[in-house]
Amino acid sequence: MTAHTGAYLDQIVFQWSATSLLGTRGVGPVATSLPYDGLRHWADLLRTEIWAAAEPPGSPPGIAYLRYAEEAAVLRKWPVQDATGRPGSTFTHALVGPAAALTPEAALAYAHWEGWLDPGDPLPAGGALEAFRWSPTLRAPLPRPDPVLAAEAAAVVDRVLRCPSARYTVVAPASDPLGLAQVVLGVARGFGADPWTFATRESDDAGREATRLIILTAEPEFSSHGVPRERIAPAGAPAAPLAETLVAAYLRSGSEGMERIRPSRPLTDPARVRRWAKAVQRAPGVLDDAFLLATAAARGRLSPRERDYLASAEGRGQVAAMIARFPDAELVELVRLWAEGRTDPVTEAVSAELERRLARAGGRRSRGVLARWRHAIPVLVAVVVLAVAAGFVLFATARLWR
Repeated sequence: MTAHTGAYLDQIVFQWSATSLLGTRGVGPVATSLPYDGLRHWADLLRTEIWAAAEPPGSPPGIAYLRYAEEAAVLRKWPVQDATGRPGSTFTHALVGPAAALTPEAALAYAHWEGWLDPGDPLPAGGALEAFRWSPTLRAPLPRPDPVLAAEAAAVVDRVLRCPSARYTVVAPASDPLGLAQVVLGVARGFGADPWTFATRESDDAGREATRLIILTAEPEFSSHGVPRERIAPAGAPAAPLAETLVAAYLRSGSEGMERIRPSRPLTDPARVRRWAKAVQRAPGVLDDAFLLATAAARGRLSPRERDYLASAEGRGQVAAMIARFPDAELVELVRLWAEGRTDPVTEAVSAELERRLARAGGRRSRGVLARWRHAIPVLVAVVVLAVAAGFVLFATARLWR
């Protein structure tokens, strides 16, 4: 356990011990990669945060992400029995380090890290764990959230849109708490100026004013009223069309899709959220992003509101005009997603745009257009190259799309 510099992540394990590494009895640090002073620093910061929810031993662990100025921690907390067999104790493994490395997104990914210690795992002699240099490749990729989360996530996002700088407590969701946190943070990053700290599978929200999102396993017997929090019981709660659409966009495209419409600066009050909402919607519940709309159509994942919009004369015209401005790379991405027999306004607009670009390029110039499409649609390219070599312009290209 030596001091080090740079973007390292340190580890601490907390559990009941007759004599912890700090000389205390009870729940305390029993293994770490930190030197004594660093361990004492983090033990003081985390002493009220290390406790798992009051659930039966064997219940799933909770994940918490906490920020302390330029430092951050990710905790994985198991409810366990203590050394005498009494329930209500905790086994908590913490990763601590610079906040630049432990971002909210990194914390969600580290929740699926394979290096976590579980209750009952043997600890190293003397409690000496290894620090490791931070790297994005060390954390697991985020899993694709289950679409069953959509309704409850939309209820939470709806509250974020109405109260963008608040703290939020979600009470007893039916869906997976960690997956719910992933969707909410994936959508809500950019709302409110404070970091998106979170805690899943908690018993109460008392004294947790620094944590923006807390997900409780059940309605607490006693609730803290010292710091106002937006309390949300998401089961069956209504949500505005924009909240539903943002969640649907994240479930379809992940963070990459959301970056296209995310606020460039934090939105801290409802008036700013309303101005942003007006700018990002083509119609209520329809995002003003033709590429997101087109990829959803190509995958057959349009919402009823989006289908109605595309069926309107206004929607058809606007989408066709936007697709005409797509760079080749985005048009190629849509071609990758083509489905046999699909006929919808977006597919028709893409087909027409393919015809137009090939006709406009003509002759030798068409080869440059085709080269940019070669890896995406090799069969189409082969057919068109033969046609161009014979001196024809292949207007029937769209048939391969359809």
